[in-house]
Amino acid sequence: FQAGLDEANEERLLEKSSLEYRFAHDRVREASHNIIPVDIRAQFHFDLGILLFSTTRGQELGEDAFAIADLINRGMQSPSSKLPAPNEDIADFFVLVATKALERADHVAGLSYLKLTRLFLPQDHWLNHYYLSIRLFCLLANAAYSCGRLDDANDAIQNVLKEGQSIEDKLDVYYVLVTLLMSSKRAEDAYSVCHEVLSQLDENIPASCDAQELAALLRKTNNVLNTMSDSELLGMKNMDSSDRLYSVLRFYSI
Repeated sequence: FQAGLDEANEERLLEKSSLEYRFAHDRVREASHNIIPVDIRAQFHFDLGILLFSTTRGQELGEDAFAIADLINRGMQSPSSKLPAPNEDIADFFVLVATKALERADHVAGLSYLKLTRLFLPQDHWLNHYYLSIRLFCLLANAAYSCGRLDDANDAIQNVLKEGQSIEDKLDVYYVLVTLLMSSKRAEDAYSVCHEVLSQLDENIPASCDAQELAALLRKTNNVLNTMSDSELLGMKNMDSSDRLYSVLRFYSI
């Protein structure tokens, strides 16, 4: 592979800069691509992406991570493409690339990478690759909801609610679920979910509450706080952890 790159560089078809090779001209790139027979082009992209992933594993790839992921993704889009063999390392790589895309607010690309990730997971991934599965499906729920793909979002949510081992592992998808219910004008169902979550976080709120009751509850809480001195407020018991406090406040704010 390296010898072929060096030969192309000598013939000025490629330009080498540091550790990178680039086509000397767009026409060269197009001609090289057109040489590949159409019926194996998808497989070529897939194999090249896998090869680049294997040879760069463990390196800080930066933008190149997207190029490698896109090659593999492109190779999987052909109707003739076969399902890839399960590979935890590639699945983890796609979760990383998807996270980078979502951090840029590119939810469409992030969702595409995450859906592809599922193809590389073994059937027993919840049993033997639990933390990778939790990361994947939590990200998938958020990305799908952001793209308006509500069926995909709900599918990811239900996977986590079924397989998640603790309330902490489920918090992100519970939040997406409540947001989804609120956007569907199902406020009572959203409140029920909030009640369930907060109860598991040792918070005590009414099992049901209409708008007037909620307003009265907020006024009562405000009045109690206003009657407390600074020393009493400072003496209130702290929550066990900042993460738990964040989770409680997150669901109270909905």
